[in-house]
Amino acid sequence: MVQKESLINIGKVVATQGNKGEVRVIPLTDSPDRFRNLKKVYLVQEGKQPVTVQTKSVWYHKGFIILKIKGYDSIGQAEELKGSFIAIPKEERMKLKKDEYYIDDLMGLEVEDEKGERLGKIIDVIRNPGNDIYVVRNDKELWIPATREVVKKIDLKNKRIIVHLIKGLENV
Repeated sequence: MVQKESLINIGKVVATQGNKGEVRVIPLTDSPDRFRNLKKVYLVQEGKQPVTVQTKSVWYHKGFIILKIKGYDSIGQAEELKGSFIAIPKEERMKLKKDEYYIDDLMGLEVEDEKGERLGKIIDVIRNPGNDIYVVRNDKELWIPATREVVKKIDLKNKRIIVHLIKGLENV
């Protein structure tokens, strides 16, 4: 039996689509095209164990993914899936380029300056067109731009990030 902790949410069912059991999914991935290649996914519902299901078809409509799951053939059955997350095992995540990281891998990492002073832990990542911002909390909240100038080293193995605090950043 798969545990929720070993899964990554890649979409959320928000509505039914038509009357033949299809569901409308909001993609929670930077690569919505990945749904085309999925043969099986996990349905994750609040308070329940994840359920393995097989996908029958996928198509795209107005920014949504329309997903047909085997065994769900009516609007009533599809209705039961509203609010469910579509998940895959972490091992099936897409490979990233060098110096790219999954947000969930960054969450909770310890952040230190170049002198070794602890600044706090990453509690959120704000996505921005120019660069992401790491939200770090200790006694106060610190917003750190995820740029090469500021972020010097991300060490996932040791769960820490080394940053260079440029002038004025420490007071933001």
